[in-house]
Amino acid sequence: MESFQVTSVKEALKLPQDAKMTMAVQVLQVESVQSYTYAQDTKQSYFPCLVGDSSDCAWLRVYQVPKITQCPGSTKVCPWMDVIVPDNVKAAAQQLPKEMKTATRPLNEAIAGTSPSTVTGKITQVSPLKRFHDNTLSSKFLRLVDDAQQPPVKVALFGREAEQAYSPGDVIRITDTYPYKKTNSLSTKKSAKVEFLPQEHIPIDVTKIPSTDDADFKADETTVEAITVIAAQSAYSYQACDKPICRNKKILDDGTCPTCHNKPSTEAHYSSALLYIARENNNFNEIRIFQDNLMKLFPDIPTNDSAAMMTHMKSAVPVSAKGRFTRTGLEILSTKRKQCS
Repeated sequence: MESFQVTSVKEALKLPQDAKMTMAVQVLQVESVQSYTYAQDTKQSYFPCLVGDSSDCAWLRVYQVPKITQCPGSTKVCPWMDVIVPDNVKAAAQQLPKEMKTATRPLNEAIAGTSPSTVTGKITQVSPLKRFHDNTLSSKFLRLVDDAQQPPVKVALFGREAEQAYSPGDVIRITDTYPYKKTNSLSTKKSAKVEFLPQEHIPIDVTKIPSTDDADFKADETTVEAITVIAAQSAYSYQACDKPICRNKKILDDGTCPTCHNKPSTEAHYSSALLYIARENNNFNEIRIFQDNLMKLFPDIPTNDSAAMMTHMKSAVPVSAKGRFTRTGLEILSTKRKQCS
């Protein structure tokens, strides 16, 4: 990565997105600290600063700086240089959007960069939905292509975006992607959003693109078997944040979400149940089932109240189903409820 000594904001804005540079600016405004998990296991924090000099103004992300309280109001970011910002530049700075928009890049540039990107591509392959962290986190992988001369790029989705239905040939736009280590693939932040576009937006015939033997795109090697829910041991329901990016976080006693720190605008609940299951090999399993699979077994279950959930399940069992036990839990594929006499 090339390093530059620049003399103005206007000059800096002409450099490549991932260029390293040294410059002096005046801090005009500081936004609140933002955090996300990088590479799924490393916590990263930054705060956006609105900066300027005599030539122009721009938003700047400052990463992992411990003494951020020293920035607001500071007119010197380099101890040897005063930075003057004229009134016309300050006025222009107030017109810049407060929210920093993710740059839109081709897939091959997004995986080679160092900052978040919005990408658009046509799906060539979709992985099975998988769950991690005690079945609380959904994940799915897609392979996307935006240029027939470039290989497909693997993209990881999480949470509700992973739970959407995707098919080869779909054209989608994904915000807030970032390069995953040095794997030539992309992961997504909690704030990532997926938008479906017309298929003709990218006129590439994905049927001619061979599939990958990547293990993430293979289904768990477990057989489908008949199971019967014979008893409900316990049920648990809690009020959850209604924002998708917060991934069903439990609302705190003060009514706020621990992730976004806001009070939810609508009342949402997330639930699970501990069930006793008979398997076709004559074994019995006690297993916790989370809301999506729970509602496949009990479609009308009132998930907003633990006691009501127990009453409903006790009246509904036994429930026969087809499912498979994977390394992340029990996946319900189909059900057959008892007939009323």
